[in-house]
Amino acid sequence: MNTQLPKGRGAISDGKDTNLNEAPTRFITKNAKTLVIYFSRSGNTEYQAKIAQKVLHADSYELIAKNSYPTDYDATVSRSNQEQAGSLPQLVTDDLPNFDQYDLLLLGSPIWGMTLANPMQKFLERVWIL
Repeated sequence: MNTQLPKGRGAISDGKDTNLNEAPTRFITKNAKTLVIYFSRSGNTEYQAKIAQKVLHADSYELIAKNSYPTDYDATVSRSNQEQAGSLPQLVTDDLPNFDQYDLLLLGSPIWGMTLANPMQKFLERVWIL
């Protein structure tokens, strides 16, 4: 786990929303009572989600945008603004676990333009209808 993460505005992505060199996080067991669901573009939110998963002995599920965000921060901001004005991104969530198993769901998301990142908004819209 990278401990030297870029912070704040301008954090660089690997171009695959933290999944260039590893598969999306899918750590699902039969006994956990807590599930951490998160989206991370540059790795900062993923780092925090992995700490929570470890400390709480929780399951973990990473949200994946069907089309990853650009490596360039300004290009990501531009795309995010377009999505906010039109439609939120499609997600790959065909393997979501059954939420009935869990007593607690923790959500992790970067803050984009003073709100949740678009993929987390889409997830909440899809699952809980905002």
